[in-house]
Amino acid sequence: MPKHVSPSRRIRAERRFATMLEDGAARYERWRHLPRLVRVEFVELDDFSESCTRAILDRLGRAIAQERRRARAGHWAYDANRHIALVEARRGELALLLRAVRAARVPGGAARKVAPDPYELSRWGSRSGSASRMREALVTETNMS
Repeated sequence: MPKHVSPSRRIRAERRFATMLEDGAARYERWRHLPRLVRVEFVELDDFSESCTRAILDRLGRAIAQERRRARAGHWAYDANRHIALVEARRGELALLLRAVRAARVPGGAARKVAPDPYELSRWGSRSGSASRMREALVTETNMS
């Protein structure tokens, strides 16, 4: 954004963008959205196991990093809409993973204390530091059982 934009205007724009990403993640459907974004086998589209979901999250993370590199380089192949769709898909997959991990645990267990609510994924964001905090939370949660 230009430097002359007021801070309150910038904050409103960031909030709108975050809301847009959360809405996109809530509407995410693996069968419909994922094959257009990353290479995936049809068997993986039906497999909602934790290991398969983590593999898909790794692919989405690599694709997001590639789009980010294209954006920074000003490459002609950069597509902002693809970048947004990748982030939405990643957040949707994170929500699926959290539901799978919570379903495998005893109700009221440590998972509720460690992992975030799936509808509060904006706390984790799409940056690598946030992703590592998410992985740490899931690893800690898995080791607690």
